[in-house]
Amino acid sequence: MKNARFIWLLVCIWTTDVMAQQITYKVSLREPQTRYATVTMEIINYKKEELRLRMPVWTPGSYMVREFSRNVESVVAADFVGVELPVEKIDKNTWVLKNQKTQSFTIVYRVYANEMSVRTTFINDETAFLAGSSLFLLPVGLEHLSGKVVLDKPPHWTKIATGLKGIEDEPHTYSYAHYDELIDCPIQVGQFDTISFLVKGIPHAVALVGHSNVVKDKLRKDLQKICETTAAIVDRFDFSHYWFFVHHTDKGGGGLEHMNSTAVGMPRWNYSNEEQYLGFLRLCAHEYFHTWNVKRIRPFELGPFDYHKEVYTDLLWVAEGITTYYDKLIMYRAGYMTREKLLQSLAGSISYTENTPGGKVQTLAMASRDAWIKFYRPDENSINSSISYYTKGAVAALLLDLEIRRGSKNKFTLDDLLTRLYDEFYVKKNRGFSAKEFMEAASKLAGVSLDGFFNTMIYSTKSPHYDRLFQQFGIKYETKENPTPFVGLQVKYDQGKTLVTAVLRNSPAFWGGLTAGDEVISVNGVKPSDDFTAFLSSYAIGDPLKIHVLRGDSIKTFDLTLIKNPYPTHHLKIDESASPVAKSFLEKWL
Repeated sequence: MKNARFIWLLVCIWTTDVMAQQITYKVSLREPQTRYATVTMEIINYKKEELRLRMPVWTPGSYMVREFSRNVESVVAADFVGVELPVEKIDKNTWVLKNQKTQSFTIVYRVYANEMSVRTTFINDETAFLAGSSLFLLPVGLEHLSGKVVLDKPPHWTKIATGLKGIEDEPHTYSYAHYDELIDCPIQVGQFDTISFLVKGIPHAVALVGHSNVVKDKLRKDLQKICETTAAIVDRFDFSHYWFFVHHTDKGGGGLEHMNSTAVGMPRWNYSNEEQYLGFLRLCAHEYFHTWNVKRIRPFELGPFDYHKEVYTDLLWVAEGITTYYDKLIMYRAGYMTREKLLQSLAGSISYTENTPGGKVQTLAMASRDAWIKFYRPDENSINSSISYYTKGAVAALLLDLEIRRGSKNKFTLDDLLTRLYDEFYVKKNRGFSAKEFMEAASKLAGVSLDGFFNTMIYSTKSPHYDRLFQQFGIKYETKENPTPFVGLQVKYDQGKTLVTAVLRNSPAFWGGLTAGDEVISVNGVKPSDDFTAFLSSYAIGDPLKIHVLRGDSIKTFDLTLIKNPYPTHHLKIDESASPVAKSFLEKWL
């Protein structure tokens, strides 16, 4: 009898300890018309007297502090018999639960969700998109624990899509291994259409949310081709299924990557516009490629995450620039872009890189580090003070690909570098890489030191020798003068008004005193047309301009002189006179 009682006691202790390994989030969506979700956290066998709860301030993949806690209301706690426990909010996103009486309790709070974006929770009367960073409080010190998510949804909401694994015999219930996985697996629930296909035998599905003019069979075929082309680059898989959450909007787009899903925005009536549709496919290619580059092949700082503050790295150009280079290549390799269009697109990225004044101020490494305060917060002076780690990063990726091919005599490519980084750091070491490790891996693959390339392209504002490198790949690199006289104004035409949006550094307008926000009333006594560039083309270099602007409630006059445009256009085209060796390099690259 004593032995039986002892065994029963051990079973009880073991059961309690196992239960303590999980945290359950119950999400009630029973009143979707209010745009509120009610979240109940159940915590069992917590033995400390104090528990801190934090709402993340940012979401991985979108490097800006967004203060998700602003939408959190009414955080209360109670034990399992209903006795209330004290909760105090101590800063903008942290609540402290004081507990001396019980080891099992619930925390209940409400989240307002009326911002439709790929990074935020959104609820309406037809569907809900649950984005973890803006919904789930983080129990500090318990981030490593596994748990469950239980959805309490309206009965007529028949569909649920998520990267989380469903629990058998527990309807609308999903498991997660730790808080990072919970945050990285958004949930779409409600009413929406779906299509599905296989890639390498792995189920892929698309949740089509909202009204649109999508042709489902065409999208299924095209997206499958894009995914198959993308998957062949690294050709490594550790996910069992994948979801595209396509949110149809009135305007705007964007995307956000996750471990086995992505959320993308698509203007609802754009499927019939070929250019817009191809742009959407390229967006899908970009986000799907992130399944490898960023979510698995990643800078050291990008996981595990600190959701309480900014996370700094010099390598966002690797995360986003390399991915931007590949979304072009994927469209080309999949047959949706001609060789000429690809070269034209790459040349456009070079033109942006070389013709943006901010590129002579901010290095690519610093653009990565400053993303938190610059890239996601552009203003009228951004063109003068910063450079995009997406676009210049894509140019760096292009040149790095060619440098590896050249150094290894076309034996290895950027594809191979990514595959080796996957195997070495994600699989073997289960971590990200440092900037030094990335550069060493690239040089090792090339068979020559690439320090000069990295020092120039990543850590300085100098321009690389494009012509020398492209020449070895049978590509003619050219610059052509822009014939339009230059004054240095960027404008927009809005309801009959010509408004200055930016003034380029060291231009006549810059030194002459014009500023963003000025309304151009007349140039040499004439009201400018809605095409300001075409309007200026009627003048010649050296011509004087008398510009009248409305600034606030004052009319101001500026006397400027047109100069030669200092920003040439950049072009890439196949060199028919290239050597046989260069032509063979070209064919292996493209």
